[in-house]
Amino acid sequence: MLWKNYNIRNPVADSVSAMPTLHMIWQPNHALAFHNNAYFYYAKRRWENAENYSYVAANGITNDAGQPITPGRIGRDRFYVYQNQHQVGDTLNLTYKNRIFSRPNRFVLGGDAYYLRFIRNAGASPTPYTDSVGIDQTNAGAFGPFTGQFPYSKSPATLTDAAIFMEDVWTVLPKLRIVIGARYDWLTVNRQNYRQSGAFDPNSSFNRTFNPFNYRAGLVYDLTDRISLYGVYATGEDPPNGNILRANRNNFTALSHSRQGEIGVKAVSFHGHLETTLAFYDIMRTNILVATGQNSIANAGEQTSRGIEWAGHLRLDRHWRFDANLAYTDARYGAGFQPSPGVDASFKQVPDVPGMTANLWGVWSHPRDLPIEFGAGMQYVSARKGNYTNTLTLNDYALVNIYAAWDVYKNIRLYGRIDNLGDKRFVQWADTSYPSEVIIGTPRAFSFNMQARF
Repeated sequence: MLWKNYNIRNPVADSVSAMPTLHMIWQPNHALAFHNNAYFYYAKRRWENAENYSYVAANGITNDAGQPITPGRIGRDRFYVYQNQHQVGDTLNLTYKNRIFSRPNRFVLGGDAYYLRFIRNAGASPTPYTDSVGIDQTNAGAFGPFTGQFPYSKSPATLTDAAIFMEDVWTVLPKLRIVIGARYDWLTVNRQNYRQSGAFDPNSSFNRTFNPFNYRAGLVYDLTDRISLYGVYATGEDPPNGNILRANRNNFTALSHSRQGEIGVKAVSFHGHLETTLAFYDIMRTNILVATGQNSIANAGEQTSRGIEWAGHLRLDRHWRFDANLAYTDARYGAGFQPSPGVDASFKQVPDVPGMTANLWGVWSHPRDLPIEFGAGMQYVSARKGNYTNTLTLNDYALVNIYAAWDVYKNIRLYGRIDNLGDKRFVQWADTSYPSEVIIGTPRAFSFNMQARF
């Protein structure tokens, strides 16, 4: 049953997006430069699927129409989402290089503004089971019509933001640099909900304005010409995460607040052939939102993440190079997090966050000066928890991927790639919105693509 698909025969999972960007630089002299980045983002997405599947083991289960479902069949629901999103924004900043007390200084002052409009139209079957299929039936049955399919509920959300920011890097001593930065926002979040009848729902809709102020401060000290130590502390406030586009009045009362501390060392050795970085970090976020269902979210309160990251890059010569990274993460919720009544996830591990990840890549470029390149890599992901209560564990896995590239012409390259070379079977993800399901990792896959630069 592993690769059997019990979805409908005509599912839809379409996405179209575009993001034209205009970047301009004006430098009237060596000390002053202006940068401007303007962009427009548009996306249209459509999903029509049976989202939940359950094995019916006993009598007494019925579908939307009240008809009994025979035990031994797979019960399915219906769910759809139509999204339209567009965003326009602009960032302008000036960079001024000068000296303070005869020491080099770089100062940045800028402004940022954007307008985001997100419209989410959704509908779902009113009961867990719209229909059912047999164990041996795959891709059977049409999406609709089903009870409660139309009209859909409509939930437009609008975010408008204007901000000013600054950054200053001052070399106070030949080996010591001080970095400071700050940002102040005028953010307005407007969320409107309309029932299936088309009536406006004032109880779940809201319009709020926030004025977050955040800063960061850090030090960089050069032990030698090739070894640097750094430390930084930063704060942040932002909409709780992407779930703000689904949040209702009772879910969202304040911005998510975070603070992060990080210390590390960067080194370059062997005449620049070896570069390595080691970092220790501690992050705390409060007032975050997490998904608990297709159309439900919850305030998770506090989440902490602590860990160590190492990365290295080794270039033996112009033909051979290797990249490796290793990361350890301990991410947990704080006290009092209940994603649903009776479920206590306090101090539990955050689902789908592995404690350990590692990657190793080797590349053989232009052997015998031929216009080809070969690469191989290994990816390791440790065991993760798959639900809020940590009763589900996803096993660790390791994958091997390889590729070959051919420089057909100047600025044109063809790639051939094989992912999961050993055809490993593994669970990639457990979606907390669908607690009875997991996402199976992609089996051995072949792909070809072309890269062109203009």
